[in-house]
Amino acid sequence: MGLILHSSSWEVALLVAIIYGAIRWWFSIKFNYWKLRGVPYVPPSFPCGNIGDLLLGRLSTNMIYQKIYDKLDGHQFGGLFHLTKPVFIIRDLELVKNVLVKDFVHFNNRFTDTETESGILSMALFLSTGSKWKKLRLSISPTLTPSKIKAMFNIFTESAKDMMDFLQEKVHDSEELEVKSLAYDFTTDVMCSFAFGQRINCMKNPDSEFRLMGHRIMKELTGGSLVVKIIASFFTIVNRALNCTCQPIQFFEKVVTETIEHREKNGWFRNDLLQFLMQLRQKGKIVSDDVLENSCQQIATKGYLGIDKKYEQLVIHCLELFLAGYDTMSMTIGFCLHELSVNPDIQQTLREEIDGVLKEFGGEITYEAVHKMEYLDKVLSETLRMYPAGGTLFRTCTNSYMIPGTKTLLEKGVQVVIPVYALHHDPKYYPDPEKFDPERFNEQNKASRPQSCYLPFGEGPKMCLGRATHPLYCLDHSTTVFSKPSVTIYPLSQRQRELLSQLARVMATVSQVGTHQWEAPVSPIGQGQAAVEAILSNPLSLFTITLPPTTTHVAVTSFRSTATNVAGTSFRSTATNIAGTSFCSTATNVAGTLSPTFFLPLPTRMRMALLETKVAVVALLSKYELSASKKTSLPIRLDPRTVTLSVEGDIWLRISNRK
Repeated sequence: MGLILHSSSWEVALLVAIIYGAIRWWFSIKFNYWKLRGVPYVPPSFPCGNIGDLLLGRLSTNMIYQKIYDKLDGHQFGGLFHLTKPVFIIRDLELVKNVLVKDFVHFNNRFTDTETESGILSMALFLSTGSKWKKLRLSISPTLTPSKIKAMFNIFTESAKDMMDFLQEKVHDSEELEVKSLAYDFTTDVMCSFAFGQRINCMKNPDSEFRLMGHRIMKELTGGSLVVKIIASFFTIVNRALNCTCQPIQFFEKVVTETIEHREKNGWFRNDLLQFLMQLRQKGKIVSDDVLENSCQQIATKGYLGIDKKYEQLVIHCLELFLAGYDTMSMTIGFCLHELSVNPDIQQTLREEIDGVLKEFGGEITYEAVHKMEYLDKVLSETLRMYPAGGTLFRTCTNSYMIPGTKTLLEKGVQVVIPVYALHHDPKYYPDPEKFDPERFNEQNKASRPQSCYLPFGEGPKMCLGRATHPLYCLDHSTTVFSKPSVTIYPLSQRQRELLSQLARVMATVSQVGTHQWEAPVSPIGQGQAAVEAILSNPLSLFTITLPPTTTHVAVTSFRSTATNVAGTSFRSTATNIAGTSFCSTATNVAGTLSPTFFLPLPTRMRMALLETKVAVVALLSKYELSASKKTSLPIRLDPRTVTLSVEGDIWLRISNRK
């Protein structure tokens, strides 16, 4: 009997050893992926690849990619592994630009080329791919034009007033407060009002259901069972999203439905996102007081797509923007206030600018007043450099792609990582990167840096939707159908030319185009590619354009892209000729694949998300002084358990009445 048991145990041990050996052999084959292709890579570890510390909660996503970025020093790119899945990480800035903008046709999905077939979250812009993403983006983009943001500006100031009323009751002379929760309450108020048309005042009502549901859904998406979510995301990002608890979704769906029904029944109108989405649903377009915006909207869309008549699409659009402004901007506010508290000289310089500008505007925080604060732009730019809201950008190779200047072929389906956090902390681009220095973003320093090393909102067609659009957005929606040797030219009326001259805020040179079919290579003119890319690298500043009266047509063609064949000749188009090219479109239709792809083009100071942050900072510094608290450890530590950039623990500050 003992012999039988001994034999059985030996057989089990042998079987286990064989299975283990087979698994290790299978992993070793998978881990040879980059080696066989001659790509430099960071050696993976069994069985987690290069993300063991992430799965164990020891390092955040951004920290993992920063370590790998540093290990690949001296290389343009490299490989790593998410478990056994090969991932391509980029270090070279020119390649970053290619992936995000120039060669977007090869990288037009974030995570996967498998579209969700059912469920309300299948309508989310962030999770959509291909033609579905294109249609959703085109539908929602007109709700965030500068004129719409300006019309909703009172939403920001109302929430700021609620915050200041709360602080007035709380701070009699000097008080220590936890500002992370303060910022969460402020952004919840703003985004509930902005997206759902609801005044909440979370500071007075901390048990508000909106606050609780917002926190709950963000915890589901960015924290909690991180190991399960990371593993699920390797197969499809939708798996992670659809794991969200249904209750928060049902709550927001009920709010939107009841609000729409109430407004339609009573004929009630309010300038907010939901109202503009209701216009899209009912009329197929957004009615604007801006003549240029209305007239060019028809040119841009050739008959507006509109959105689905069902409530679900309105619900997910509102929820998506609510979550974007609620979480990322609350942390940006918290990080900014923290840095101001430990850098009193910077705080004082900013306060002096705020005092001076507000004095010009009668002490009121207005859209124009915030727009005028240049040092505030620098402070927030530096905050987003050190603590980028999107610390990592993901793209999936949707068409096989040969890396320019190499023999490396990226195969379809390979995930691409752009480590924004690592780029923002690379001393090659930002000396002494852990130092908070707003002067990195003065004109001289910006001009001295490469243009793709600052990506807090991403870049290209899939840049953050919170980025406010340029007045010329409606002329920028389309790409040339490069399979046909022609460029379509749209005529401008006299009134449109006048409005363009008054409103356009882009440094450029223009010339006349007098034909409707241009069957010849487009020649670069004016200030060229470098000048336009310099503009794009300066996302918080304004530029000026003057259109001569000879401008008679606007061409719908591509921006900073290499067309494969126009009239048989390869060329590089520029955005310096409004009459010859349109600003900020991308060549997403080489051989007629994805045209037109609309994206929010030239950045201005008034991004929706940044405007929210600016109003909070201006309101606080106009009345209070900030100083560091011993309750906050220095330097602050980033939370390794969350996907988004967040601080571990709380951010305490001493807030004192100004003397």
